Amino acid sequence: MDHLRYKTYRFDSEKNLKLLQMPDRQIGFQEVIDEITSGNALDIKKHFNQIKYPHQYIISVQIKGKVYSVPCVEEGEDGFFLKTIYPSSRARDKFFPENKNNKS
Repeated sequence: MDHLRYKTYRFDSEKNLKLLQMPDRQIGFQEVIDEITSGNALDIKKHFNQIKYPHQYIISVQIKGKVYSVPCVEEGEDGFFLKTIYPSSRARDKFFPENKNNKS
């Protein structure tokens, strides 16, 4: 995942404000970018539904004890456009199976 540290990241500032205000999210793109560029990305994979979301990837990032999924679109070879952020219990269970019964 080290290669993700050196990419550039863009996002929609209005979407960022919405995410920060959502009670189940309360996290913004800059915090995600800071974690990715600090080397805390857990995984990147193609979106599981390439028919509906062609060219999309999902970056998994651990932040404050939670695992977040961040759908994004690659922009050339140097960067990504981040679409949204959501907590993912599926990703948490994959990377931290010892926390499977932890609902946070």
